Formats: sequence, structure tokens, C-alpha cells
Amino acid sequence: MTTVSILMPAHNHARFLPESIGSVLAQTDPDWELLIMDDNSSDSTWEVLSDYQDPRIQVFHSDQNRGTAASINDLYRRSTGQLIAHLDADDRYRPEFIERQRAFLADNPDIEISGTYTCEIDAEGGSADQWNLSAWFNHQLDLNDPANWVWQNRLAHGSCMVRRRVYDDIGGCAEDLWIAVDWDLWVRALAAGHRFHVLPEALFEWRIHGDNMTNSRPAETVRNWSVTSRRTFHPYLDRIDRGDLKAQNIAGFLTHQALADQPTEYVISILANVLTGDPVELAEAVAQVAGEINGLRDTYARSRTSIEEAERLTAELSQARLERDALGDRLHAAEVDRRAVQAQLRRIQSTRLYRAARRVRHGFGPR
Repeated sequence: MTTVSILMPAHNHARFLPESIGSVLAQTDPDWELLIMDDNSSDSTWEVLSDYQDPRIQVFHSDQNRGTAASINDLYRRSTGQLIAHLDADDRYRPEFIERQRAFLADNPDIEISGTYTCEIDAEGGSADQWNLSAWFNHQLDLNDPANWVWQNRLAHGSCMVRRRVYDDIGGCAEDLWIAVDWDLWVRALAAGHRFHVLPEALFEWRIHGDNMTNSRPAETVRNWSVTSRRTFHPYLDRIDRGDLKAQNIAGFLTHQALADQPTEYVISILANVLTGDPVELAEAVAQVAGEINGLRDTYARSRTSIEEAERLTAELSQARLERDALGDRLHAAEVDRRAVQAQLRRIQSTRLYRAARRVRHGFGPR
């Protein structure tokens, strides 16, 4: 039995698999098992996986594409480790990932979900910042505070190591969700009282390559969030008497841009998930939206005042520049006149008449 089980769902990422698996093989802590599920890929994923002979690597194949959640759950049932990690087939670990995580969890038995900071890499494996992942994930937020889970997920799934008892308690990934599976998992863990922490070290590398599922279907992401809100997040907020956070969460659905161009039936189905029919609940959410709108109006008014002041200053600066230019023209003209007078004076001074006049003047001077 190993200490750490790494679960890797793989679907059509054959070109990235060697790097992802290589990052596990390069770990400074060798006490791990890597379980990989080829989720019925149509590329050469299975051929790539078949080349690995390390006894710590187990590979499996699905005859149908079941999705990330089902693959993770299948691999979890086959795993033996007391610490569970999830690494997508296109991402990578830094060499110290397992060593640092194991050490932290050993020293902090009350923490059950440990994440790390995240850095972004591109399709070629070089540093990138297309999605600003470091700005989003790399903060020392208290993820045990439910306020930090309202319309945000600041914990990258691939950066995490989770104690096995968490999965045994809350169950695996929700197989009816294709997007935002990790937010659902974290919210269920939060509601069950499991504790989080994030190590301030960038030990996980998230690859952005154009085919990422995250952010690929915003409207479907919103629908998935509404499902989790209905069955887990809102009941939890009710239980801990945080109606203010529930109102904020509902307000997010009422104003989400991704729903603006969706069919009415689709929008209704989402709102039906997050609204219970309680008029007080709806009023609080609407008040939250109204407060945000008023805040935006105040910001707009202040911005307009600032813009008008900037326009006034710009006009004054423009006038000052015109006056400066006019003064410059006058100075230039005066300089031209001065040079013309000097030239004329030099010409006069060079004449014999001028020199004779000077001699006569000196001749009448004091003796």
C-alpha cells in the first residue's frame, strides 16, 4: 500500500501525457501510485500509456467517454493511498509537490484538503500568463470561510492533496456535472466541516492550450453552479444562518452575463434551481442586485466627475499650449528682427563713412 494515490483522467491529450507522467516520475518523494484512465480517447493516448512499465503506474481503458468525474471516481475505487491527488493529463507537478504536501499534512492533522499556489504554462510547456492564474489562485485566503466560495473557486483541483476520509465522508465527484466538478466537491467538503489550507508555494503547473474545458462553456458552467447551489451551498448557508451570502450568490445568477443570450427556458431552469419561491429570499437577492447597481451608479457618477475635471484640465492645458505657441511665435519673430538689426548694424559698421565718423567723434573727445 502506498501513501499517495494520484488519479489521472485522460481524454485526447496524448501529446501532453509524457510531460504529465514525467512530472510524477520526477517527484523527490517516491512513495506514490499513479492510476490513469483512458476515457475512450480517439488519439494515441492508449499507445502512449502502454509504453510505461513502472510498477507504480496502472493504466485502464474505458469503452465509452464517461467524463472526468466518472473517471476520477473509478480510479478512486481502485486506489490504495490515504492521500489522494488529482492531476489532469495535460498538467504537471513541480518535483517537490508530493514531498511538500505530505510533510505539511503530517504536521497538520486537522487540515484535510491541502492546495498549493499555481503557475500557468503554455502548450509547449513554457511560462505563460494568458488566464492570469497566479493572480486568481495565489492568495492566502481563508477557504474555511464560506464568503470566499460565493461565485469563486480559488482552489485549483490539480494543486490539491486530500485525505481519503474526505471522499469516504462526502462521496466522489458528481457525475451529473461536466463543468465545475471541483467547485461542487469543495463546497460539499466545506459544508461537511472539512478544513482547507493552501501552501504559498507554486508546486502545480496548469497548462493552457486552447482545448481546456474550464471557461469553454460559460452558460453550462452557470447551470452546474446552480445545481450545486441548490443541493449543497444554499442549504449549508441556511444552516449556518448566512442569508447575506445566499443573497449574494442568488444575485450572481440574476445578473450573470453568460445568460444574457440564452433561451428563456434555459434561464428559467437555472433560476428554478436557486430560487425557492420564498418572497423574502427573492427580495434580499433583488436588494443585493439593487445595491450593486447603486454602487455602479455612484462609481459612474464619480467617474463622470473625474472625466469632466480631466476634460476641463485638458481644455486649460490646450489653451495654455496655444498661448505658449503664440508667445513662442512672437519670441521667434523678435529674434528674427534682432538678428536682422544686428546684421544691418554690422553692415553699417563696415562702411568707410561709419569709420570716418568714429574718427571724427574721437577727434572731438576730451583731451
